[in-house]
Amino acid sequence: MPGTIFRPESSILIVVDIQPRFLAGIFQSDSLSEKLVRKMNDSLRHPKRSEGTSAEPELVEQIPALAEILKPKPTRVQSLLAQALFTCQVAGLLEIPIWASEQIPNRMGSTDDAFTPFINQTFAKTEFSIMNNAPMREALLDQPRRQVILIGIESHICVGQSAQGLLDAGFEVAFVSDATGSRNQERHIAGQKRMIEAGAIGIHSEALAYEWMQDSAHPKFKQVLELVKQLEL
Repeated sequence: MPGTIFRPESSILIVVDIQPRFLAGIFQSDSLSEKLVRKMNDSLRHPKRSEGTSAEPELVEQIPALAEILKPKPTRVQSLLAQALFTCQVAGLLEIPIWASEQIPNRMGSTDDAFTPFINQTFAKTEFSIMNNAPMREALLDQPRRQVILIGIESHICVGQSAQGLLDAGFEVAFVSDATGSRNQERHIAGQKRMIEAGAIGIHSEALAYEWMQDSAHPKFKQVLELVKQLEL
Protein backbone atom coordinates (compact mmCIF):
# COMPACT_ATOMS: atom_id res chain seq x y z
CA MET A 1 0.00 0.00 0.00
CA PRO A 2 2.48 2.66 -1.12
CA GLY A 3 1.61 6.19 -0.01
CA THR A 4 -1.04 5.10 2.51
CA ILE A 5 -1.88 7.76 5.09
CA PHE A 6 -3.76 6.59 8.17
CA ARG A 7 -6.51 9.03 9.05
CA PRO A 8 -8.58 9.10 12.26
CA GLU A 9 -11.92 9.18 10.46
CA SER A 10 -10.96 6.00 8.55
CA SER A 11 -9.18 4.14 11.36
CA ILE A 12 -10.12 1.52 13.91
CA LEU A 13 -7.63 0.30 16.52
CA ILE A 14 -7.59 -3.37 17.55
CA VAL A 15 -5.97 -4.48 20.83
CA VAL A 16 -5.01 -8.10 20.18
CA ASP A 17 -4.84 -10.45 23.16
CA ILE A 18 -3.09 -8.24 25.74
CA GLN A 19 -3.93 -10.75 28.48
CA PRO A 20 -2.17 -11.90 31.67
CA ARG A 21 -1.09 -15.37 30.51
CA PHE A 22 0.44 -14.02 27.31
CA LEU A 23 2.14 -11.17 29.16
CA ALA A 24 3.59 -13.70 31.61
CA GLY A 25 5.50 -15.34 28.74
CA ILE A 26 7.14 -12.03 27.92
CA PHE A 27 7.79 -11.38 31.63
CA GLN A 28 9.62 -14.72 31.77
CA SER A 29 11.90 -13.71 28.89
CA ASP A 30 12.64 -10.44 30.68
CA SER A 31 13.40 -12.33 33.89
CA LEU A 32 15.95 -14.49 32.08
CA SER A 33 17.55 -11.39 30.56
CA GLU A 34 17.77 -9.74 33.98
CA LYS A 35 19.44 -12.85 35.44
CA LEU A 36 22.03 -12.75 32.64
CA VAL A 37 22.70 -9.05 33.28
CA ARG A 38 23.12 -9.70 37.03
CA LYS A 39 25.53 -12.55 36.30
CA MET A 40 27.58 -10.32 33.98
CA ASN A 41 27.62 -7.54 36.57
CA ASP A 42 28.78 -9.96 39.27
CA SER A 43 31.54 -11.25 37.01
CA LEU A 44 32.72 -7.71 36.30
CA ARG A 45 32.70 -6.62 39.91
CA HIS A 46 34.23 -9.83 41.28
CA PRO A 47 36.51 -11.23 38.56
CA LYS A 48 38.22 -14.53 39.23
CA ARG A 49 41.77 -14.09 40.47
CA SER A 50 44.73 -16.40 40.46
CA GLU A 51 46.02 -16.97 43.96
CA GLY A 52 48.08 -14.03 45.17
CA THR A 53 47.09 -11.73 42.28
CA SER A 54 44.66 -8.85 42.02
CA ALA A 55 42.03 -8.15 39.40
CA GLU A 56 43.33 -6.90 36.07
CA PRO A 57 43.56 -3.07 36.23
CA GLU A 58 42.12 -2.68 32.73
CA LEU A 59 39.00 -4.62 33.73
CA VAL A 60 38.53 -2.53 36.87
CA GLU A 61 38.77 0.64 34.79
CA GLN A 62 36.13 -0.66 32.40
CA ILE A 63 33.58 -1.48 35.13
CA PRO A 64 31.96 2.00 35.41
CA ALA A 65 31.34 2.20 31.65
CA LEU A 66 30.03 -1.36 31.50
CA ALA A 67 27.84 -0.78 34.55
CA GLU A 68 26.27 2.18 32.72
CA ILE A 69 25.50 -0.03 29.73
CA LEU A 70 24.08 -2.78 31.94
CA LYS A 71 22.11 -0.61 34.36
CA PRO A 72 18.43 -1.59 34.69
CA LYS A 73 16.24 -0.55 31.76
CA PRO A 74 12.51 -0.94 31.18
CA THR A 75 11.69 -4.55 30.41
CA ARG A 76 10.30 -5.46 27.01
CA VAL A 77 6.84 -6.08 28.40
CA GLN A 78 6.85 -2.74 30.24
CA SER A 79 7.83 -0.96 27.02
CA LEU A 80 5.23 -2.83 24.99
CA LEU A 81 2.47 -2.01 27.47
CA ALA A 82 3.51 1.65 27.67
CA GLN A 83 3.53 2.09 23.88
CA ALA A 84 0.27 0.16 23.45
CA LEU A 85 -1.42 2.23 26.15
CA PHE A 86 -0.08 5.44 24.58
CA THR A 87 -1.60 4.37 21.24
CA CYS A 88 -4.97 3.78 22.95
CA GLN A 89 -4.81 7.15 24.72
CA VAL A 90 -4.16 8.96 21.45
CA ALA A 91 -6.90 7.01 19.67
CA GLY A 92 -9.29 7.90 22.50
CA LEU A 93 -8.47 11.61 22.21
CA LEU A 94 -9.08 11.46 18.46
CA GLU A 95 -12.34 9.50 18.86
CA ILE A 96 -11.04 6.45 17.02
CA PRO A 97 -12.94 3.25 17.90
CA ILE A 98 -10.91 0.76 19.94
CA TRP A 99 -11.84 -2.91 19.93
CA ALA A 100 -10.15 -5.80 21.71
CA SER A 101 -9.84 -9.50 21.10
CA GLU A 102 -9.33 -12.00 23.92
CA GLN A 103 -7.97 -15.48 23.30
CA ILE A 104 -9.87 -18.02 25.45
CA PRO A 105 -10.35 -15.45 28.25
CA ASN A 106 -11.56 -18.02 30.80
CA ARG A 107 -8.07 -19.57 30.63
CA MET A 108 -5.80 -16.70 29.54
CA GLY A 109 -7.51 -13.89 31.50
CA SER A 110 -9.19 -10.70 30.35
CA THR A 111 -7.51 -7.75 28.66
CA ASP A 112 -5.08 -5.95 30.98
CA ASP A 113 -7.01 -3.57 33.25
CA ALA A 114 -5.07 -0.50 32.06
CA PHE A 115 -6.73 -0.79 28.64
CA THR A 116 -10.35 -1.39 29.62
CA PRO A 117 -11.31 2.33 29.96
CA PHE A 118 -10.46 2.84 26.29
CA ILE A 119 -12.06 -0.24 24.74
CA ASN A 120 -15.46 0.10 23.06
CA GLN A 121 -16.06 -3.58 22.22
CA THR A 122 -14.44 -6.86 23.26
CA PHE A 123 -14.63 -10.16 21.39
CA ALA A 124 -13.75 -13.53 22.90
CA LYS A 125 -12.19 -15.98 20.47
CA THR A 126 -10.50 -19.34 20.11
CA GLU A 127 -9.24 -18.58 16.60
CA PHE A 128 -5.78 -17.08 16.12
CA SER A 129 -6.92 -14.59 13.46
CA ILE A 130 -9.59 -12.10 14.43
CA MET A 131 -10.96 -12.53 10.91
CA ASN A 132 -11.62 -16.23 11.53
CA ASN A 133 -13.85 -15.29 14.46
CA ALA A 134 -17.35 -14.93 13.00
CA PRO A 135 -18.71 -12.19 15.33
CA MET A 136 -15.59 -10.04 15.02
CA ARG A 137 -15.32 -10.53 11.27
CA GLU A 138 -18.99 -9.59 10.81
CA ALA A 139 -18.64 -6.52 13.04
CA LEU A 140 -15.55 -5.31 11.15
CA LEU A 141 -17.15 -5.82 7.73
CA ASP A 142 -20.33 -4.05 8.86
CA GLN A 143 -18.61 -0.85 10.01
CA PRO A 144 -17.45 1.82 7.50
CA ARG A 145 -13.81 2.30 8.53
CA ARG A 146 -11.36 0.55 6.24
CA GLN A 147 -8.03 1.22 7.96
CA VAL A 148 -7.22 -1.20 10.79
CA ILE A 149 -4.30 -0.66 13.17
CA LEU A 150 -3.12 -3.60 15.27
CA ILE A 151 -1.38 -3.60 18.64
CA GLY A 152 -0.80 -6.52 20.99
CA ILE A 153 0.65 -10.01 21.09
CA GLU A 154 1.97 -12.16 19.63
CA SER A 155 3.42 -10.68 16.45
CA HIS A 156 4.13 -14.02 14.80
CA ILE A 157 0.79 -15.66 15.63
CA CYS A 158 -2.44 -13.80 16.44
CA VAL A 159 -1.33 -10.34 15.31
CA GLY A 160 0.27 -11.73 12.15
CA GLN A 161 -2.64 -13.96 11.17
CA SER A 162 -5.10 -11.15 11.90
CA ALA A 163 -3.15 -8.79 9.64
CA GLN A 164 -3.23 -11.31 6.80
CA GLY A 165 -6.94 -11.96 7.24
CA LEU A 166 -7.72 -8.24 7.24
CA LEU A 167 -5.64 -7.71 4.09
CA ASP A 168 -7.46 -10.58 2.37
CA ALA A 169 -10.77 -8.87 3.27
CA GLY A 170 -9.65 -5.62 1.60
CA PHE A 171 -8.66 -3.54 4.63
CA GLU A 172 -5.60 -1.31 4.79
CA VAL A 173 -3.59 -2.65 7.70
CA ALA A 174 -0.86 -1.28 9.96
CA PHE A 175 0.80 -2.84 12.97
CA VAL A 176 2.42 -0.63 15.59
CA SER A 177 5.97 -1.98 15.72
CA ASP A 178 6.75 -0.87 19.29
CA ALA A 179 3.32 -1.87 20.62
CA THR A 180 3.39 -5.45 19.35
CA GLY A 181 5.57 -8.24 20.63
CA SER A 182 6.33 -11.94 21.03
CA ARG A 183 8.01 -14.12 23.63
CA ASN A 184 11.38 -13.31 22.11
CA GLN A 185 12.83 -10.91 19.58
CA GLU A 186 13.41 -13.57 16.91
CA ARG A 187 9.70 -14.42 16.78
CA HIS A 188 8.75 -10.73 16.86
CA ILE A 189 11.02 -9.89 13.92
CA ALA A 190 9.80 -12.91 11.94
CA GLY A 191 6.19 -11.89 12.57
CA GLN A 192 6.83 -8.30 11.47
CA LYS A 193 8.61 -9.48 8.33
CA ARG A 194 5.73 -11.76 7.38
CA MET A 195 3.15 -8.98 7.86
CA ILE A 196 5.15 -6.54 5.74
CA GLU A 197 5.59 -9.12 2.98
CA ALA A 198 1.81 -9.66 3.02
CA GLY A 199 1.20 -5.92 2.54
CA ALA A 200 0.78 -4.53 6.06
CA ILE A 201 2.59 -1.37 7.13
CA GLY A 202 4.80 -1.18 10.19
CA ILE A 203 4.63 2.15 12.00
CA HIS A 204 5.99 3.50 15.30
CA SER A 205 3.39 4.59 17.86
CA GLU A 206 4.61 8.20 17.88
CA ALA A 207 4.67 8.36 14.08
CA LEU A 208 1.10 7.06 14.00
CA ALA A 209 -0.05 9.71 16.49
CA TYR A 210 1.40 12.50 14.36
CA GLU A 211 0.09 10.93 11.16
CA TRP A 212 -3.41 10.83 12.60
CA MET A 213 -3.18 14.56 13.48
CA GLN A 214 -1.32 15.77 10.35
CA ASP A 215 -0.93 19.32 11.70
CA SER A 216 0.36 21.03 14.88
CA ALA A 217 -2.76 23.20 14.65
CA HIS A 218 -4.89 20.10 15.39
CA PRO A 219 -7.16 20.85 18.40
CA LYS A 220 -5.81 17.80 20.28
CA PHE A 221 -2.13 18.40 19.47
CA LYS A 222 -1.15 19.79 22.89
CA GLN A 223 -2.80 16.89 24.69
CA VAL A 224 -1.05 14.36 22.46
CA LEU A 225 2.26 16.18 22.90
CA GLU A 226 1.84 15.91 26.68
CA LEU A 227 1.37 12.15 26.33
CA VAL A 228 4.54 11.96 24.21
CA LYS A 229 6.49 13.84 26.87
CA GLN A 230 5.20 11.59 29.64
CA LEU A 231 6.30 8.56 27.65
CA GLU A 232 9.83 9.93 27.40
CA LEU A 233 10.23 10.42 31.18
